[in-house]
Formats: sequence, structure tokens, C-alpha cells
Amino acid sequence: MAFLVRHQSPFAQTEPPPTPVALLLAHTDIIIEPGPGLLMHEDLPDTVQPLKRTIVFAENATVHTYPPQATVAPADKISKPTALSRGKLETFDEWKESNAQTEIIRISVKQLANKHLDTTKAFSAQQPQKVNLVRAEAREKHPVLGKYEDTWPVDVLLMAHLKSMSREAKKAEDDAVNAIQELALIQQAASSRRFTRKSLQLKGPDV
Repeated sequence: MAFLVRHQSPFAQTEPPPTPVALLLAHTDIIIEPGPGLLMHEDLPDTVQPLKRTIVFAENATVHTYPPQATVAPADKISKPTALSRGKLETFDEWKESNAQTEIIRISVKQLANKHLDTTKAFSAQQPQKVNLVRAEAREKHPVLGKYEDTWPVDVLLMAHLKSMSREAKKAEDDAVNAIQELALIQQAASSRRFTRKSLQLKGPDV
């Protein structure tokens, strides 16, 4: 009797593909009406104005505005002279204001200096942040100063005022020291005379 023997094939066996899974996208009964796109609108302006956006950084509370606000360019300001301590403000050719306004600004800067600065010290010895405070308040009171680079007229007025005030303070200090020294000499001389008289009394009259 013959037997049929099924041998294993050395080749990979083929299997039928899996049954396809029905997906939502396979449905054909979903109707989508075509609609106009954004670019089809005819009521949009030909040019779009840039939006004004403000970004605030919490770490330093600095506010940046876009687009940048219009500011006076340094080229549009009156340049700072090379030597600010050479004389009075009205002697500078770069200073364009009247004598009356110059005097008003001078009085205002003196008041601000007496309020915020150490008037016993020269301009170079002042704290920069306090000098900036004087400049800012002077510009606020007198907007005309804004057209001068770095508000240099205020520096000219401060140099003159602080030079005068510090000189007076130094003179007052020297006078006080001299008065103390003179008093010490007077007291020393008086003590020496008392000592001499007492010595003579203890010695007695000569025989």
C-alpha cells in the first residue's frame, strides 16, 4: 500500500492577507461642501498695517514696543563740547538759549543739586546714578534740554555749582581746623603761664 508523505517546504509559506479594517475615512457618504478660503475675501485692504505689540520682561521690567517709537536721533541733537568745564554755560557757542532761560535753568539745576547731590564734593566725585537723576528731573522741568546730547548743559551747570560749593565747604573746614589749632595754642600758653607762676610761688623770694 502506498502512503502519501507531506514534506515541509524549505521556502516561506504564503498566507492570505488579513481582512481589511473599516475606517472612518473609508466612508463615502460624508459630504463636505467646498467653502471660500481666506485669500478669497475681497474686503481686505491692499496693505496691512503692522500691529503694535508690547513685550514686558519681568526680570527687569523693561518694556519694548514694536514698531519702535519715533525718537530724536543723536545726529539731530546738539553735540556735546569737548571740554565742559572751561567756563559758564552762556559762553559755549553750542548753547542756543536766551540769557533769561539760561538763568532759570541754572537756578533749577542748583536746587536739584542741593537736593540730590553731596555739595561738599566736586562733580567727578558724585554718584553717577544721582547725577542721572538730576539730569532726568532737569529735562522734565525744562524740555528744551532734550535737544542737547546727553543733556550736557546740566553737566556744565553742575560742575560750576559744585566747584563753588565744594570750595566753600573746604574753606569752612580749613577755618574750623585753624580755629581749633589757635584755641589749643591759647590754652597751651595759658597753662604754661600758670605753671610758671606756681613754680615761682613754691620757690619763694630770694634771700
